Amino acid sequence: MTKTFVPRLYVFGKEYNPKLADLFGKENLKVIDLTTIDRLDNPTSNAVFQVANFFYANCDTLTIVEDYKGEILSFLCISGVACKAFAVNSTDDENDFITLSQMVENVGEFSRNYENFAYSMEVLVEDSAYVLESTDHDELNEIFVDTQSFFSSFEDLLHDSMKSKVRSLELAVH
Repeated sequence: MTKTFVPRLYVFGKEYNPKLADLFGKENLKVIDLTTIDRLDNPTSNAVFQVANFFYANCDTLTIVEDYKGEILSFLCISGVACKAFAVNSTDDENDFITLSQMVENVGEFSRNYENFAYSMEVLVEDSAYVLESTDHDELNEIFVDTQSFFSSFEDLLHDSMKSKVRSLELAVH
């Protein structure tokens, strides 16, 4: 038996907004307090949560909406409901969020590893000033400065590109 895709709307906010029940029907909502959990059971829901948490850390509540009508989404965008909303309408959307959530995990690991690497590199450059020829020390220092600059550029480009992709997935863009 083939699993049927179920479109879902993920609405993040500081707190639950009762207007969502008015718009979508209370029976179609699942409200989750994000302050008490680190992970969700559903892989797609968890991926959307991880991405939203990385870019919009001020969201304490997630409301998952199933069985919604498309025309209501436009009304949600203009209704003044203060939130970040993502419509996952296809397996492509699911895959985008799953990949982005993996990237979020890897960005954290990459940053931690770079901090350790940069610290070790800095200590080696400082120590080289005492025992190596000044030209060798200067060359090592120049490489260290370039490495920091390249890392910063890589990190900025990665973050900006990921944020742009997340913004393209926001409901307000559709």
